[in-house]
Amino acid sequence: MRFYSAKTAALLAVVLMMTSAMLIVMEVQPVGAQLAQNQPYYGPLKAGDVPDATINPIAFLSFRPNPIGLGQSLLVNFWLTPGLASNQRYTPLGSMVITITKPDGTKDVRTMASEPATAANYFEIAPDQVGEWKLKFEFLGTYFPAGQYYDGKVVLNSSGAPYRYGSAYYTPSSTAEQVLTVQQDFVWSWPPAALPTDYWTRPANLNNREWWPILGNYPGTGYQGYWGGAMWDQLYPNTNPYDSPGGMGYNFHPWVQGPNSAHVLWKQTTAIAGIIGGPAGQYGMTGGGGPGASGTPSVIYAGRC
Repeated sequence: MRFYSAKTAALLAVVLMMTSAMLIVMEVQPVGAQLAQNQPYYGPLKAGDVPDATINPIAFLSFRPNPIGLGQSLLVNFWLTPGLASNQRYTPLGSMVITITKPDGTKDVRTMASEPATAANYFEIAPDQVGEWKLKFEFLGTYFPAGQYYDGKVVLNSSGAPYRYGSAYYTPSSTAEQVLTVQQDFVWSWPPAALPTDYWTRPANLNNREWWPILGNYPGTGYQGYWGGAMWDQLYPNTNPYDSPGGMGYNFHPWVQGPNSAHVLWKQTTAIAGIIGGPAGQYGMTGGGGPGASGTPSVIYAGRC
């Protein structure tokens, strides 16, 4: 009897999990959504399609850094202005084309859709040839039939997608070819800041990203922050990541070597800004708040005397 009871319980658990998954899917999709026969398409207008509005968008293309080193990551952004209405997007793959011409003449042609409403998207590449590259963005035009839209598609019988629009045609648009220079040497996007050799104060300027190893721990446990538990376990294996309770110090200060000279602690918290240090890595906080502002930490790491 125990064997059959356990088996029955297992089957019931599986059914419950499947039911939960189905409910999640139903929440994501509009209730009772059905795709309409007429859907958006790219390219020239088809015979018989007369749009309520014709929009002439302008195409833009941007990439950085330029120049760039061989094998570095290049961020490529492309977009159209004006953007689209809510729940519309350039979904047909092929309406947005980016042509990348390498120095040896070979071409990398990418066809992409857009993000919702923004009429934009992006990707990254790592140039593998030294020399002059050329990038061009072409929008082939898109026709949006009248109807109720959800996630770029025309749907029927949907109470969860109240976005109904008239028909519109976005005419083709393109950029000129833009030149990317790829060199052998790495191109630094930000000059590194040398560690201080003299007296320095908090808060550390956000431009001094390389200072984070000397700034100590952000209030919290060793498993919090940008680095998380992986970096903590690497630097301090088998070490308690939590602060000692009740002020019972353990002569241990993580993330940084304690100073041998006298130093001053802040007695008043004011606008908090600067690099935090420790598990936050080279990331920091912008200014905000003031004396007595709510949400300030109990351990003061920025302020004034």
